[in-house]
Amino acid sequence: MGTAVATTVLFGPIGLVSLLSKKRRHYLTVGYKDDSGKDEVAVLEIGKDIVRTTLAIMETRSGKKIEYQHEEARKVQKSPSKP
Repeated sequence: MGTAVATTVLFGPIGLVSLLSKKRRHYLTVGYKDDSGKDEVAVLEIGKDIVRTTLAIMETRSGKKIEYQHEEARKVQKSPSKP
């Protein structure tokens, strides 16, 4: 890959439809520095069934703490899984 994750991994519902909407999109925003030291960002849409697993893997592999852009996203991700 040639790049090192240099900034905190961010998670948040960027550009979500209205809070009243039942359909929610989950985005993972990863900030890093490229080989020349320039700040870069990658935004990935994550399926709702793999959000928790993906965040756990990203936190473990990057060594960075996940930061949530919105309080609601943090609460949803910290709540127990629904059956």
